[in-house]
Amino acid sequence: MTTFEAGDLVEVPFPFIESGQAKLRPALVLSTPDFQRQSGACILAMVTSAERSRWGNDCLLESWAEAGLQKPSLVRWKVFTLDDSLIVRRRGRLKDNDLSSIREALARVFSGWSLPGLVPTVSE
Repeated sequence: MTTFEAGDLVEVPFPFIESGQAKLRPALVLSTPDFQRQSGACILAMVTSAERSRWGNDCLLESWAEAGLQKPSLVRWKVFTLDDSLIVRRRGRLKDNDLSSIREALARVFSGWSLPGLVPTVSE
């Protein structure tokens, strides 16, 4: 079984209800390899160019090209769990500056869950 590190960008199929088909889209790995080995699943967040809309908690990726993305992108906090077998491939990895921004955003978005030592830092 292939595992991914928190901070990796992967390609996953996103279904489109209106067409009944799926398109490959990037997603950010949030879970650890240990979680993936134990569950056979990966916790991911949506990565999008969001050319038509922005949400207040979106996290813009400054080093999007270096991370393997094709156009300016952001992490949107639509979090989902996907079976590992549905991950098509690893696309790239966030750079340090973007990893820091994601950590800060995670702390804000999930602040109701923060307990000392509960959330491990993303390995770099």
